Amino acid sequence: MSDWTRPRPGRTARLMGRIALPIVAQLEQGGADVERVLAAAGLKRAQLEDPDVRIDHERWVALLEIGARATGDPCFGLHAAEQLSRRSYSLPALFIQAQPTLGEGLRRLDRYFHIVHEGMQLALLLDGDRARVRLDFLPGLAQPRILAEHMIAFGSVLGVQLFGAECPRPREVRFAHAPPASTAEHERVIRGPVRFGTEHTEIAFDTATLSLPLDSANPHLGAILEDEARRLAERLPSGATLVGRCAAWVRSQVHAGREPRITDMAAELALGERTLRRRLESEGTSVRALVDEVRREMASAHVASGRLSLDEIALLLGFSEAAAFRRAFRRWTGQSPSQFRRRHGA
Repeated sequence: MSDWTRPRPGRTARLMGRIALPIVAQLEQGGADVERVLAAAGLKRAQLEDPDVRIDHERWVALLEIGARATGDPCFGLHAAEQLSRRSYSLPALFIQAQPTLGEGLRRLDRYFHIVHEGMQLALLLDGDRARVRLDFLPGLAQPRILAEHMIAFGSVLGVQLFGAECPRPREVRFAHAPPASTAEHERVIRGPVRFGTEHTEIAFDTATLSLPLDSANPHLGAILEDEARRLAERLPSGATLVGRCAAWVRSQVHAGREPRITDMAAELALGERTLRRRLESEGTSVRALVDEVRREMASAHVASGRLSLDEIALLLGFSEAAAFRRAFRRWTGQSPSQFRRRHGA
């Protein structure tokens, strides 16, 4: 499809294959030739049914996009999310389910989310009576609209399964991509108002929802699952996931208006500062380079959108003054902000 953003050469990430099982269920529901679609995406059903198998991000995205074409369903990502069932729960869903509250589940899951997907982050942001879960991917990974819709719908369906008929409705859902011809299915599946063309893809709900008790809470099971999460994390190739984890953490700090510091990053990753520096250097990067990349990415998006002034963008990205931001932007893009906006603006 035309909105499939191809990954940069050498940039990849892997994820739990079982996450794709609802997609297979929707293919069967839509009458598609499942084995043929899987083969076209470079996958086999046995890979997705094995809890220890991890697949490439690009194959996951391909399965969604080919599935949409095979079924002729423009809302395939939404409908595939509805196929989530307790029988197909993978570790992340079980982990949340076992916690006393949704908030505790999200906070604990954040520490181990790289075992779910090495290049994706679900950041929990609190702003008074509004909580937001923001969806981010490592720069360079394919991020088509069908993937964003699938993951947000996935979260909404999981919420209904956790809370039942009493599940609070989202206050708002935002998608960074342009609106489709009809949004009726989005509002039905997600159960709330939907906006498109926003700066971020995220789902917003009342902060009080985080404190609601879960009937499925099981401290004993939660402890077992956390041990399993640690085991899986230790089995992952450390170098393959470290840069992605660091980049996602940096992005969450910049989004929240905090200065990313290596001391805080090392503490979050349970590593010594020297060890963290050495491992990042072995991957050809550094904390400074990661911060620079995230700021460049955010700056380009803000300048192109035209919604914020240069002073506001500079403040948002942690620059002391607009002049310093202009110099950094020219270094990043080879253009002034005004030239970039004229060429790439919406």
